[in-house]
Amino acid sequence: NASVFGGFSYADIPHVSLSVLTVEPVKNHLGKGLVSQICAMAWERRYDFIYTPLPLSDSIEKAKKIESYPVLIVDHGDNTGSGGSADDMSVLDEMLRQGLSGIIVAPIRDPEAVDRLIDCGEGNEMTLTVGGKYSVPSINQIGHGLNCTGIVKKITDGCFTITSPVQTGLKVCLGRTVVFDIGSATIVISEEGWEPYGPELFIHAGLIPEESQFMLIKSRVHFRAGFESITNNIIMAAGPGVCSSDYSQFNFSRLPKPMFPFDKKMKLEKYDFL
Repeated sequence: NASVFGGFSYADIPHVSLSVLTVEPVKNHLGKGLVSQICAMAWERRYDFIYTPLPLSDSIEKAKKIESYPVLIVDHGDNTGSGGSADDMSVLDEMLRQGLSGIIVAPIRDPEAVDRLIDCGEGNEMTLTVGGKYSVPSINQIGHGLNCTGIVKKITDGCFTITSPVQTGLKVCLGRTVVFDIGSATIVISEEGWEPYGPELFIHAGLIPEESQFMLIKSRVHFRAGFESITNNIIMAAGPGVCSSDYSQFNFSRLPKPMFPFDKKMKLEKYDFL
């Protein structure tokens, strides 16, 4: 039996790269050779594992050209599942700048905005800055909020049960949650962040994904099982954040050297067996 561990690219630790584990009967001696074969195969394909995202503006322009709806735009730089704050508004800001409308967004974590909007009350109008409360000095990221005026459409307790294929049956509570309509976009703002496994984030707030033109979520991989039944029009957007795919932003200090892809000219001379 052989298992491949891809490693975790955001971890700043000595043992972070791809590993292979084989299990075999004591009398067999095939494991070490199989490990070498798999590692050699991975090394030959190493460039296939590099993901180079489009610039944010290009991603939104690409989404804008799609003529069948809904389109799912996935901000993978600010994903709570990998430590993101879920409050950077750069992607929505760019969508609005390029004139997109019919947008629904969920969830944006902003307890301060939730407080103010609940005090404002359902049906009332308010101007405030949503998101952008968190900065990440280590990667020179300054929190990007969105100053907007809108109507408080709905206030919920933020609780719902997942019916999508991932985490089915799990009860989720986002804390107090507000649905804020700013015209071109309707934003679900909550006290807590959450990985969007499926459309329940929208549905519990009274929003119907199939009736939107654009859905904006913050995720990376786990959204697919729940959202691909709604649309195949999926655009990955490289918003800023601690989950960026641009690893040059991070100050790694504990990685062994050389390490691909930082050192693209390195040569793999041997494998380390434990």
